[in-house]
Amino acid sequence: MATYYSYQYGDSADMSALPTPRVAVTAGRKHARKRLNHCICDLSGTDPTAADVIRFCTMKSSDRIFSLKLGAVGDATAGMTIDLGVHLTGKNNDGAVVDADLFTGSPEDIGTTLVTMTEFLFDGPLTDPTDIGKTLWEMCDVGDGSYTEDPLVEMDITGTLGGTPSDGGVTHVLIEYTSGA
Repeated sequence: MATYYSYQYGDSADMSALPTPRVAVTAGRKHARKRLNHCICDLSGTDPTAADVIRFCTMKSSDRIFSLKLGAVGDATAGMTIDLGVHLTGKNNDGAVVDADLFTGSPEDIGTTLVTMTEFLFDGPLTDPTDIGKTLWEMCDVGDGSYTEDPLVEMDITGTLGGTPSDGGVTHVLIEYTSGA
């Protein structure tokens, strides 16, 4: 009879091997409080262009994301698309791109079709069920990022507009996460 261990016992690739010596479970995995970050961006009446970036919210690189939903009120221009990704926050909220489409495999039509809150955590390169609950920096490493350890920085969840935007409409992002490594 075999015994298997969850991630509560360590980050082992072999789920039947108990780490020795015993490791402490991080606060982000045990005794964590689920947090919600609800972001609304109202671009109604504006004239956005392709490649404009919406910075929805700032998170720590050590935050663990369990759900990322996107919704839009269907009043934006037909053909307007969005890619969900990550940028560094930067000193003036102007940090460089880490992975512009980490959460979307292809640009999502927010002009007319996406009107309900839809889960996008596994729509981009994050396709393995073990990706859920990874820290933000670990998720970026699965995508275009190249981190080998936590960079201890703030990162923004962003949306990069595409297609043919002319009237932005209202976009919502809802993120469920825990904070702490």
